[in-house]
Amino acid sequence: MKISENFLYHIWEAQHLTNNLKTVSGKNLKITYSGRFSYDAGPDFRDAIIEISGKKLKGDIEIDKNTYNWKSHHHHENKKFNNVILHIVFKNNLKDIFTINEDGEPIEIFEMESFIEPEISKLLKTYSTKKFIEKEKKCPIFENKSLLKTEDMLRKLGMMRFENKVKRFKTEHYFYDFDQLLFQGIFEALGYSKNKYQMLKLAQNIKYKQLKTLFGNGMTRDEMISYFLCSSGLIAHFPKNFPNEIIHKWITLFREDIFAKYDYNWQLFRIRPANHPAVRIAQLSKFLYNSFETSIFQQIAKIFSIPSNDVNLEKFKKNLYTLFRQKSDFLPEKYVVGKSRIDAIFINVILPLIITYAREKNYENLEDVAIQIYENHKSLAENYVSKYMKLFMNIEQKKMISRKEILQQGILKLYFNQCKEHDCAECEMQMETAMLP
Repeated sequence: MKISENFLYHIWEAQHLTNNLKTVSGKNLKITYSGRFSYDAGPDFRDAIIEISGKKLKGDIEIDKNTYNWKSHHHHENKKFNNVILHIVFKNNLKDIFTINEDGEPIEIFEMESFIEPEISKLLKTYSTKKFIEKEKKCPIFENKSLLKTEDMLRKLGMMRFENKVKRFKTEHYFYDFDQLLFQGIFEALGYSKNKYQMLKLAQNIKYKQLKTLFGNGMTRDEMISYFLCSSGLIAHFPKNFPNEIIHKWITLFREDIFAKYDYNWQLFRIRPANHPAVRIAQLSKFLYNSFETSIFQQIAKIFSIPSNDVNLEKFKKNLYTLFRQKSDFLPEKYVVGKSRIDAIFINVILPLIITYAREKNYENLEDVAIQIYENHKSLAENYVSKYMKLFMNIEQKKMISRKEILQQGILKLYFNQCKEHDCAECEMQMETAMLP
């Protein structure tokens, strides 16, 4: 059902809700004051007062159509959302019982759909959505700034962004073990832009621990592939040039009593064959299946087993690529996952998870190695943010951020904190803060 967030704002502000409200985690929710609607950048309502299981809270409210929008709208990257005390969604489309903010703190989720007054629910069937055009406003933050000062600022911001990721993973670790977190992160990244949410849901429905148990009971790799492709419906959408006999074998091996079928609403129109989620799952299968001998996290962690004074980045990356780019016995070599995608998984999932693990276990050498690799890692492929931010840079600044990923991460931190909201005044303040010792 399509619904405008404006209508959800009205439902919340007018409190068109039933009694006995509960959060997704099962806690009792009482609304004392719904807050004042905010026309500024940041959360939708300010200064709300609520009670969760008798504990009174005052702060901001964010309203989204679904739970995953928090991440897809990059609220988890934005410190302006750190004072949110309740994440309201029309529909909770994840298995998570909490939303995690930029500072790594969990936020209770309230699924509105189940608690809307019956009279208001009738309007949802006829309510039409409206489109809004975002006004463009440019911010010349890089003008008249020395190269040295700009690099220092971006390096500090890049480390801040990295630490935010570590905080979020540390919080998620309360609910998932390291294997499941890594498993989910890899799958989400391999969904590329169109199927990130769908791949994450698949990894939550077919849990790593379940697969490892099945492996211990004799599950073959073909059976594992059949569970993914058949339960998700992807088996019916394999690229046309793929051998029918292999597809038929996977269909035959599937057991719905182990993993039930689920509709993921895959977005496959005009998708490149190499980015097709079915192809990515098949290509990943050897690495995933081999990991069950130990665990997927331990397979990754062991390549960090090097002295902190002997880190060879090129050698390290070669070992990383070897894990993910294992040749398939049924897929053409052109379908092997690209190095740029592995790099993105490494920066956004593997490194912060390794740091989280190292700090939990007090493994100082492991943390030192991971930090060194991050600080010296070459830049990833450009995205829309880095291209946009380069509009405000001179030639030397553009060259500078193209050398190191930590600088590009600093650009992302700056963009999602200020530039995305066109908060130019605070942008200068952010720079000054970042320059402090």
